[in-house]
Amino acid sequence: MTIKPFGGLGADHRSAPSFEMTSLRARLLRRIRRAGVPSKSMGVACMVGLLLTLGLGPVPARAAEQACQSVKLTPKPYWVSSASWAPDGDRLLAVDSLTSRVLSYNLQGRQRDLTDDYRGLESFFPVAIDTISTPAGPRQLLQLTHGRFRVVPFGSASSLVSGFDAAPLPGEAPAQRVGASRLSQSSPSLGVEKLWQFALVGKPGSTLSERRLVGFSDVSHTIAGDKSWSFDLVSVPWGQRDRASVVGHDEFSPGSFDDPVRTYFRLGYPLIAALGTDVYILRMEESPKIFVLRGAADGKTDLEVLEGLDLGQRAELPGFERFSEDFPSVMDTLVKSASKVPVGLYSQGDLLYVLFRQRAEAGGTRWSLAAIDPKAKDGNLWRGEAVLTGVASDHLTVVPGSEHWAFLEKGPVVELFTEQDIPSMTLVATDRISQISAQARGAGLLELCP
Repeated sequence: MTIKPFGGLGADHRSAPSFEMTSLRARLLRRIRRAGVPSKSMGVACMVGLLLTLGLGPVPARAAEQACQSVKLTPKPYWVSSASWAPDGDRLLAVDSLTSRVLSYNLQGRQRDLTDDYRGLESFFPVAIDTISTPAGPRQLLQLTHGRFRVVPFGSASSLVSGFDAAPLPGEAPAQRVGASRLSQSSPSLGVEKLWQFALVGKPGSTLSERRLVGFSDVSHTIAGDKSWSFDLVSVPWGQRDRASVVGHDEFSPGSFDDPVRTYFRLGYPLIAALGTDVYILRMEESPKIFVLRGAADGKTDLEVLEGLDLGQRAELPGFERFSEDFPSVMDTLVKSASKVPVGLYSQGDLLYVLFRQRAEAGGTRWSLAAIDPKAKDGNLWRGEAVLTGVASDHLTVVPGSEHWAFLEKGPVVELFTEQDIPSMTLVATDRISQISAQARGAGLLELCP
């Protein structure tokens, strides 16, 4: 969802500086630049001396020496449905859906409740949060209940920059619902009823009105007053839901409303990501595949499969006859699966990342992260894989960032939207994540946190 570039290590890991030195140098450079001192070609030792002279203090040894940090969350959140890094990279913003709060955690895991900052927004019931780039600088993109999107500044969260209701609100008259959410003026009438997951995509420097929401939606089909349903990928110009369109219905949409593909999209793991002007979708078929919607920012609708990727096998899950009652058992089946299953898709820089889970023989979950180059000129899309050593929680919320990736460690789902144990998060420096793709071919699995 976030449209912003990130840097990384070079492709040859053998000639790259050590992670500790790279991380230390980057932190020193940021502090020196803030002080307005030229830093080109400056060595680390010189930087440290200059920082002490400036009175800015040394970089914490723990951050410089370790690739990973396990951080206790104090106090713990109840139910995290979404999280994103603030622009400074030092604060993680998390949506606690159980209590309708936005929480901020610093790098030491201390919490600050920001919810009062958003009270100026009408009916503030947050579902998801993201940090997006705009010509005016970074902004918060909030998804509220009923498909409502709000863009607000950092530091003044009640000041609305832009708002967009992608789906009709409860209580709208039938005539209003059909007209407001009509797709491409087609017949029969098609309506975006609920947007499950989405990516915001646009060209570099584009305004919000020039961007599009691409996501999975429950879509209604109305013929002569009779309504049927489907689950489709839709593309919606920001602020113009009357110009929305269905993408790849025949070859992409599930054949039935209770299809396992739709079930996976309802679990909460992100299966859609934007990279440049394209959108990528992890479609949970029996043998999962990654699809690409090239030119999504321009409203293109042609889908193609990324060939040559082995993403394991989908775990077979029970259906959702009653979502709230069945959700815990569905998630428990996923946790107990012995198969290696892809459960998350993320993007950063020029790469995609796929999160895998597998039940470990000794108990707990074995988590791994694979790097994929979707535009690799040599045809080798698979760039490497790393095991998240030391993290064995039942579930994860993964948050890529310019400084760190956060892995929020979550316990079992006992009941939908009741307290879930989320005691800690593991922070992995982004430079370390970059080393996944810097491995030599055939080097085997990297340990992110040795």
